[in-house]
Amino acid sequence: MDNLKLKEKEELDQKIEELKKIRNNLKHEVIELDDKILFQDFGVYSPQYNFANLDQYKERLDEIRNLQKEMIKNGTAAICTANWKVQGSEKAEKEDKRRKNRRKENKGAAREEESLFSNTRK
Repeated sequence: MDNLKLKEKEELDQKIEELKKIRNNLKHEVIELDDKILFQDFGVYSPQYNFANLDQYKERLDEIRNLQKEMIKNGTAAICTANWKVQGSEKAEKEDKRRKNRRKENKGAAREEESLFSNTRK
C-alpha cells in the first residue's frame, strides 16, 4: 500500500511541475499581449505585411486604390443582380436605383478603408 501511495505522490508531483511550466508560459504570453495592447493604445503596430519597406507598402496601396477607382468608373466595383420594378418601370429606374446603390456602397467601402488606414499615416 505504501508503494502505491508513493507512486501516486510522484505522479502528482510530476503533474504539478508540468502545470507550473504551463502557468509560467501562460504568464509570459499574457505579458506579451499586455505589451502589444499598450503599444496599440499609443498607435504603434507591428507590420503584418511582407513589404521590405514603407515605400513598397505605399506603392501597393496606390495600385489597389487606382484599381478601385477604375472599377468604380467601369461600374464593376459593386454588382447588383436583383430585378425589381420601381413605379411600374423595370428598366430605366432600376438602372438609376442600381447606380445610386453602388455609389452608396462604394462610399461606405471608401470610408471603411480610410478608417483602417488612417492610423498607418502617423
